[in-house]
Amino acid sequence: AMSLCFAAVPRVLRGDDRLLTSGYSLLNFALSSGVGAGALLGAMGDFSLCGRVGTVVSITNLVAACVLLPGSTLCGPAEHEHRSPRSDSEEEVRPGPEASVKVWALLRGNAALSIIAGVVFLDFLAEQMLVSLLLLYLSSRFHISSLQLSLQLLCVGGMASLSLLFVVPFLQPRIGDLKLMRLGLAVNAVSIALFAFVFQAWQAFLPPLGCLLSFAVFPTANTLAAAALPRAHGGVAQGIVSGSRTLAEGVSPVLFGWLFQVASDSALPGWPFLAAAGCVVVALVASFRLSEPATADRLLCRGVGATSLEMPL
Repeated sequence: AMSLCFAAVPRVLRGDDRLLTSGYSLLNFALSSGVGAGALLGAMGDFSLCGRVGTVVSITNLVAACVLLPGSTLCGPAEHEHRSPRSDSEEEVRPGPEASVKVWALLRGNAALSIIAGVVFLDFLAEQMLVSLLLLYLSSRFHISSLQLSLQLLCVGGMASLSLLFVVPFLQPRIGDLKLMRLGLAVNAVSIALFAFVFQAWQAFLPPLGCLLSFAVFPTANTLAAAALPRAHGGVAQGIVSGSRTLAEGVSPVLFGWLFQVASDSALPGWPFLAAAGCVVVALVASFRLSEPATADRLLCRGVGATSLEMPL
């Protein structure tokens, strides 16, 4: 469902590529707000309430999607009437036994999309570590109250909201998606590393200031992924980016939970934050293998295996 919503952004914006990043940023704001609200309920400690609220919200979301969302928004049947016949290279990857093989071949043949997926995976290894383990780390080390944990989440959520609603739409037209993504990765690496040197509870409110820029990574990655493939494969591109994010969200708590357990008796129990920052640094270095997307006119001439994000020699 998330991938389909992201894939529908270019269609809803009627192909205006200048607004793509703002559209993706708005969807990421909605996504992060939902995650933040759930984390806030979890920080209050009433997990049975979380389950009940989650059930009600999920059912409400399903009903709203069925009743309020036009089918053409995601599927675009009206477009088929005016669309010229697709060439073989623009054939959509359809569900089926061979779908995963086609996606894998697409990744192998499109270096830019592979790098973007890797960047998203490494960045969200660190991001999900903060979401799932930061509050537990602060609680176990400083024995802070549930109120302070909630304030910590509100601080992160506030910075993320400002980033996605104002900072990203303001900076993207001025410096471009790729430079904005690199800036977000650099700031994210620094802010995550600073958590390793938090020795008093109040200091934990300082690193989240970096969220003003670090949350630019995912919406810019959505835009760059959309530029890496022909428009007919928009759903595949967004599915790959969302899949990288989801994979990282599953791996991160297991990996970093183990690292925090190992580090609990060390002189610097927060050193796993440095490891997470290292993942973001690797993603930043990998992003320098990309260059700015080609123009929309040039994208129309590209095939599935071509790379719209030109790779520097």
